[in-house]
Amino acid sequence: MLKLSFLDSAKKSVCGISLLVLLLVFSFSLQAQEADEDYEPELLGEVETAFELDPFPGDLISEIIDFVRERDPVLSSQREVIELIDERDNVTERPEGEVEELPEYIRSSLREEELAGLLQKQEAQEKYTALNRELVSELLAKLSEIFSFNNEIKNQNELYDLLLAREETTQRQVEAGILEPQALQDLSEEIINVRTAISDAELNRRMLKMELALNYGGQDWQELRELIDRLESQLYE
Repeated sequence: MLKLSFLDSAKKSVCGISLLVLLLVFSFSLQAQEADEDYEPELLGEVETAFELDPFPGDLISEIIDFVRERDPVLSSQREVIELIDERDNVTERPEGEVEELPEYIRSSLREEELAGLLQKQEAQEKYTALNRELVSELLAKLSEIFSFNNEIKNQNELYDLLLAREETTQRQVEAGILEPQALQDLSEEIINVRTAISDAELNRRMLKMELALNYGGQDWQELRELIDRLESQLYE
């Protein structure tokens, strides 16, 4: 029963963090209407209020998101496309008075070109927004996995400490003939299993952090890894 209680507690903690990150992802999606709009700190503050949390490191999460967005090759390419469209439109733009002096069929053609240019730019901006939203969602999902491993390690360590305390009592009861030797053996196996679970969770957390840093940080992956470590420290100190 003790083990089940702590496992239930671990599941609730993981679910709580996962729900928080899901809300963050949903909020980012609703607000990502403009390509360069800076909305993360405000939304993180709203989440903090809604869940009545301790001060949440929203600035650091925003820093991680901006760090990744600036180095993402797909987003960079799309930004270049938008810049090229702007440069083209600036070159082809004509003064209003000059346009009015042109024949109607030329003005009509210019209006069609202008409309086509506006549609092209809108499509490019919409694509950038969609790519940006997808990137942020994936990043937050990876961070959520790291937080889940941290919660699992924390709860398993608490369970491990209690099992060690029970081991001494169980050993005395076995020596006194109150319990069968099998009870001590079963408890020892449970302790080994919990210790193995802790080691596995710690290894998975380290590997996930390295994967996240390498995949999203590019040549600056070490800087991203340091930012993730700082975020982890703020959340779990």
